[in-house]
Amino acid sequence: MIYLLITADDFGKSPETNRAIKIGTEEGMLTSASLMVVGDKWEEAVEIAQEKDMDIGLHVSLTEGKGIFLNKRMDISPSLRGFSAQFCKKTISWIEKEISLQIKRLALTGLSFSHVDSHHHIHIHPRISKVLLRICKEYGIKSIRLPYEPWHISSPICNTHYLRNLFYMLTFSCLSRRLARGIRSAGLISADGVFGLYKTGEITEDWLLLLLERLQGVEGVFEIYLHPEDKRNSPGYNELKSITSPKVMDKIKEIGAKLIGFSDLIPISLKK
Repeated sequence: MIYLLITADDFGKSPETNRAIKIGTEEGMLTSASLMVVGDKWEEAVEIAQEKDMDIGLHVSLTEGKGIFLNKRMDISPSLRGFSAQFCKKTISWIEKEISLQIKRLALTGLSFSHVDSHHHIHIHPRISKVLLRICKEYGIKSIRLPYEPWHISSPICNTHYLRNLFYMLTFSCLSRRLARGIRSAGLISADGVFGLYKTGEITEDWLLLLLERLQGVEGVFEIYLHPEDKRNSPGYNELKSITSPKVMDKIKEIGAKLIGFSDLIPISLKK
């Protein structure tokens, strides 16, 4: 059996993102959304999530948005943030406080959430993942995204940015193995893999149909994550169209996949 989590990231980042996620929930196949509580429109996202009773996770951000602990913008590239985290104890100290405060902010909204991922997958960094895993365990969070994309499945249908994707494959595969061990040691769970890394910001209806065709007959739990926007002529608009596509929904039924939310992960993992 194949189970699919269809997740929209960056919930709370902008009005266009919030509108797209609302549409994807009402009219499409979104099963969850990751809420960025340091985004400019995070409170609006909370209202939408409450209204629609959405399956919500925390989209930890250390590279964009207004930080809670530092009380200032955190806009910086993931590579620079990772470099600083690796060699500066002061950076890791405020990151630990920032992650805790972001979890507390989401918890105080009253929304129920059981999973965590991060903006730009910054939690794949070993020092940051160590902090995040410990905090997740403290707060009773059950699931964390493992940003591992099966190369043998998606590389044949990712025909652009080959060198970049090869770099992603080598880097993320190596770091994901380490993170996977940490997830198991902490007693947390994750999907068996994700799709969207090699097509970040470029997912279309046609690509989703190709991916689903390649997933036919595969067993496991997989997450497809996107960044939809209700803004014409933007890459996110194509992603919004892909998750509201009748063709894609029909294909999901055709291959016998079951759509699930993160709240369904625990009972499924217990069956394995």
